Amino acid sequence: MRYPIVAGTFYSSDKTQLRDSITSLLSKRVTDAKINSVGAIFVPNGKYSETAELMGGAYAELFGLAQNTTFVIIGPNTLKRGKPVAISQEDWITPLGKVEYDKNFAELIKQHSTFAEFDDFAHMYEPSIEIQLPFIQNLVDSPKMVAISVRMSNMSIVYDLVNAIQVAASLYRKNIIVIAACDFITRDDGFSAEMETNKYIEMFRICQESDFDNFANLLDKSNGFSNYSVFLIPLLLMLRQKFSPLVVGKKVVKTGVKEQARSYLSVVYYK
Repeated sequence: MRYPIVAGTFYSSDKTQLRDSITSLLSKRVTDAKINSVGAIFVPNGKYSETAELMGGAYAELFGLAQNTTFVIIGPNTLKRGKPVAISQEDWITPLGKVEYDKNFAELIKQHSTFAEFDDFAHMYEPSIEIQLPFIQNLVDSPKMVAISVRMSNMSIVYDLVNAIQVAASLYRKNIIVIAACDFITRDDGFSAEMETNKYIEMFRICQESDFDNFANLLDKSNGFSNYSVFLIPLLLMLRQKFSPLVVGKKVVKTGVKEQARSYLSVVYYK
């Protein structure tokens, strides 16, 4: 069992307060786009005090989900512990209860991946996946998930995980939603972070699968991404399935290190 490590710091540890605040966020759609289905979202990794509205904007588009949906949640391994691509084999606990490990789907991903390994040590102190769970607990009853930690920016890992998730989904024949959680851009000042964030938003809005490698190379050269693999995995997966990206929110915040600033982004991939 993986118990919460950031309840009471990144988000409220009070069950009623937590559920009420997320319910309120999910009731406020921030876009008028005509959305029939959502395949993936990209959301921030951060404290709710900085990121909850952005997260709510994306999760609010996941309406009408089947109760047996499995959430594949991908986050960065910022502490660089454990395996490079680590799949958790535990059920996870939050103040709202348990999120169950989907053993069958996890095993299919591992079976068809070169890099993925079962490893709970990599997840022990990382908050990015944990902070997503109260949102999905407000969307479906008794949710199931596969939690995947990615330690490095690496295009081989991106292609490997995308292929493994695609094959697993086709074999599993079950509705899945991919959730990726990570910071976006970090720069020495807020203006630079804002400008670079806007540049990449415009680029991936029009990105096609044929453009993907060039776009990924630009991210690799930017040196501003803490882990671009986490951002690129849902993008490539959704390009292959002809979903379109919709940016539902962005935010630039100071990190507390001199004038340094970090941007957060909230993206919905939809048809």
